[in-house]
This record gives sequence, structure tokens and C-alpha cells, in this order.
Amino acid sequence: MFSRSLYVFACGVVSTVVIGADLVLHYWGDQLYPDSNIPSMLIFMFSVVGLVFVTIPMITNYAEKWLKNGGWEFLDVPSHDCKFKFPALSSFLGEQAFASLLATIMVVICKVTFAEFNSFALTIVFYVSCVISLAYMAMSYIRFLFYFQGSNGILLAFILTSSLVFGFGLFGFGMYIGKISI
Repeated sequence: MFSRSLYVFACGVVSTVVIGADLVLHYWGDQLYPDSNIPSMLIFMFSVVGLVFVTIPMITNYAEKWLKNGGWEFLDVPSHDCKFKFPALSSFLGEQAFASLLATIMVVICKVTFAEFNSFALTIVFYVSCVISLAYMAMSYIRFLFYFQGSNGILLAFILTSSLVFGFGLFGFGMYIGKISI
């Protein structure tokens, strides 16, 4: 693993590059791309990439500590001998539908934020709401997969793939509904 000082240095370099690119696009973007939304889209992309690079290691570290200090009990992960029943499937489908609703709300809020404010504010709102909705979806997915921990490889691969495609399909559908709503 990387040392903490190397991580802090890398975060500083990435933050400097992202802030520099954002400032250049903010002040000279209209001259580079007249009559276009490209500067604001590029500011948004650079800012999201910078936030992901800087915060994902911190979120991962926090999640590991949380799981060690009672996170598995909070998730109510089934034991190895627990049988897969309808309430487990119903719970998973409901949680994935709720993550889809969160994606719809995220897109609507981001559209309103972009219309009222600038791309810097949009970056923060988008990133926080995306982390919340994807974390909820991932926790549901992890709980669902624990029911199949004793299955053979082919069945487990099919369940992994189909449930992941279903979850992200619902998430994408929620984002599409949010996009066409306003």
C-alpha cells in the first residue's frame, strides 16, 4: 500500500491540476468554445474526476473500519446456512427500486442545481448524491449475494451477473426518468 505522505502529495497534485483546469475553463472557456456548454461540462468532468481520485481512498478506509466495528451486524448479513426465501428476493428488489428512485431524485436535483448555480456546485451535489445512492445499492447487493455463498461457481456467476445487470439497469432507468422529467 502507498504511504500516507505519497497519497497526500498525489491528492495535492491532482487537486492543483483540477482547480487549474477549472479556473482556465471558467475564465477563458467562452473564448475557446463560443456559444457552447462545453466549458461548463468540462469543469464538471474535471471536478468529478478530482473528487473521485481524492475521496475514494478515504471512503474505502472508512468502510473497512465500519465493517470491522459492527457494519456486518447493521447490514444483517445472512449466515452460511440460511436458506434463500421470497422475503430475501423481495427485499433485494425493493432496495434496488429505492436506489433507482434515488438516481431519479439525483438527476432532478442536479438539473435544478445546474440551472440555478454553476458547475462547481453541481459537482458537489452530484458526487454526494451519487455516493449515497450507489452505496445503498452496493449494500443491498452484498446482502443478497451472501445468500449464495455456498453455491457452485456457475450458479454464483449467473446470480452475480444477473443481479448486477438488474441493479444497474434500474439505476440507469431511474437516471433516464430523471432526465426526461423536467
